[in-house]
Amino acid sequence: MVLLAVLGAYTCCISKLSNRVVRMNSLIILLRKILVACMVVALLGSLGILSLGYTEYLGGWLWGQWIVMLYLALLGFHSYKLQFVDPEDIVRKSRMQAAQRLLLVIALVLISTKFAFINPFMVVCSFLITKPVLYIAYWKYDH
Repeated sequence: MVLLAVLGAYTCCISKLSNRVVRMNSLIILLRKILVACMVVALLGSLGILSLGYTEYLGGWLWGQWIVMLYLALLGFHSYKLQFVDPEDIVRKSRMQAAQRLLLVIALVLISTKFAFINPFMVVCSFLITKPVLYIAYWKYDH
């Protein structure tokens, strides 16, 4: 009887873990699709900037897109690592990882002000233009 209870608890725990792994894998697949969408936006934006002759804004545009893609890649990596963490530690670790990503973005934006070829206005514009694309990629994703 005790053996059956232990076996039932074990299968329940495995079932919860596999559900969490499936949800995290789904998030990682979504992040991959969003990264591809960001790459397309970066390419189309770069081509648009070059075709209009505003080459002085290209560095800021590419820097901003690089920050967005780096943020999303780190989010995917951190999400992948969280699927193997105990449920009690997930909230603490995810808060720390979110703070790390935010500090990285702030640091990269501040670093961008030190270079003459990077226009800070275009860095912010690339963030703002990419945001609707992220929502569109999310809503097109079959979850």
